[in-house]
Amino acid sequence: MGQTGSDEWLQEHSWILKSLDDSDAVFESLEDKWSFYFDVHRALKTLPGGISPEAKISPLACLEGNVLVDAGAQILPYSMLIGPCYIGKGSIVGNFAVVRPGTFISRNVLIGNHCYCNEAVIASSVRVSHYCEVSRSFLGPNSTFSAFVITATLRADCKPLEVRHISGDRMLRAKIGCIIGSNTYIAPHVTISPNTTVGSNCFVGSFVFVNSDIPSGKRIYSDSSFVYGDNSLIVPRRNLNSFLNESSIYD
Repeated sequence: MGQTGSDEWLQEHSWILKSLDDSDAVFESLEDKWSFYFDVHRALKTLPGGISPEAKISPLACLEGNVLVDAGAQILPYSMLIGPCYIGKGSIVGNFAVVRPGTFISRNVLIGNHCYCNEAVIASSVRVSHYCEVSRSFLGPNSTFSAFVITATLRADCKPLEVRHISGDRMLRAKIGCIIGSNTYIAPHVTISPNTTVGSNCFVGSFVFVNSDIPSGKRIYSDSSFVYGDNSLIVPRRNLNSFLNESSIYD
């Protein structure tokens, strides 16, 4: 990036980017994804601020605190980024989006217009469409959130949420979101309950309320109840540049 502190931090924490790359095998090899999520948060506490000369930041965007924007990233008008947060290479933060502290966005990610990201860890090539909320959650590579998807983080009765680790350790959290596996597609208007895991290669249909874990390779749709079946549906990927070509974002 050409800035000593930023380059040193990225080199020291290259394990994060490698684990969040497009490789499904690398992501799936993370046996305890919640532990990795919290490790990323601890790393972000030492994140220096910096903007690559190859990044494009709208003068109408607001950046506060230690925000690190990597090469080729684009921050569109009226978005707000509050550090510590990292925006990876080639990623786009859309108009009126809010990225709050503790968010790590890997490369080639789209954060659509009017999105809210808070303490989110987002792997490479993820698409988060407009009007989504991604809070305290971990999204695997090549996953998609269609419009109006919400990751809930708090029980209505405010009771603590128990996060279980592979080691057998348990951690109580007041708020926690969800884990989304790689290549999983979440259709519009889906709500995902706190402390929930959706596996890889899943399809979750519109208006589903996800209140329990979903194993990998399942297709879920709303028909008064969950209907499970093996998923063979392949959703075509949109080119990231098509988002830019659809609107005059810098006018």
